[in-house]
Amino acid sequence: MKKRKPTQDRRMKNALERLNDDIANGIPGEMFEGNQYVEPDTWTIITALDRILDQAEDSRLSPEFWETCKNPIAFLEKELGLTKIQIVILAILIEAGEALSWKGIGKFLNCSRLSIMVYSEEVEDLVRKRWLVRRGVHEMCGYFEGFGLVRGVVTALRHNKPFVPEKIDGLNIQEFVDILESHVSKSINNHRSDFEDDEKWMLLLCNANQHLPLCQQVMQFADDIHIQSLLLMGVFDYAQWADSEDEGMSFMSIDNA
Repeated sequence: MKKRKPTQDRRMKNALERLNDDIANGIPGEMFEGNQYVEPDTWTIITALDRILDQAEDSRLSPEFWETCKNPIAFLEKELGLTKIQIVILAILIEAGEALSWKGIGKFLNCSRLSIMVYSEEVEDLVRKRWLVRRGVHEMCGYFEGFGLVRGVVTALRHNKPFVPEKIDGLNIQEFVDILESHVSKSINNHRSDFEDDEKWMLLLCNANQHLPLCQQVMQFADDIHIQSLLLMGVFDYAQWADSEDEGMSFMSIDNA
C-alpha cells in the first residue's frame, strides 16, 4: 500500500479537527447513525437544499427521490414559496455556480432533455418571479438556451432568508434613474457579471414603467434590445456625471458605438 505523504496526514488531521469542532458547536450538517441518514431537528434553507441536491443526482426524479426528500422539500415550499421541481432546479443551479441548459440540468438528474422540458412552465415562472434569467450556454455541439440565477439569490439563501427581488415597477423618474444607476454600477464592479443579463434586466425595468416618458421612448426600439440598452446606458452615464464638471460620455462616443 502506498504511504500517504506527511502533508496528506496533516490535511486529514485538520479536517477531522474541524469536523469535531463543528459537532461540538452544534453547526447543522448531515448526521448518520451507522450508515443511516438522520434528518436534523431543524432545517435551514441551505441544509435542506444540500439534502435535496445529494439525493437528486442521478435520481431520474423517481418516486423514491420524492419520498426521501419530502421533508426538506416541504420545508422549502413553505419558506420560499416555490414548487417541488423549482426547488430541485434551484439546488442544481446553486451547486453549478453557472448557467445550465436543459441538457445540463437533465444530465445531473440522469434524465433526458425532453423529460426536463415537461417542467418548462415552472421554470418560466422562476424567470417571471425574477429568480432566474435566461442565458445562452456554450456546449460542445453548439449554443443553447439556458438559465442562470439572478444576482442576490445565493446571498439571501446563504443567510437563511427567502430571496425577494427588488421592486422595479411603479417608479417615478428619480427612482427609475437611481435603480438603474445602482444596478449598472454593481455590474461594472463585478467581473462575473454578464452584460447580456443587464440588457434583459433593463428591458424588464422599462416594461415595468411604461408610464414614464423615458421608457416610452426606449420602447419605440422594441425590435432591438441593444439600442434600448445603449439609450439606457446614456441615462446611466448622465446620472454618473450629473454633478461633475466632467461631461462623461460624449454624443460622438454614442454615435460610434
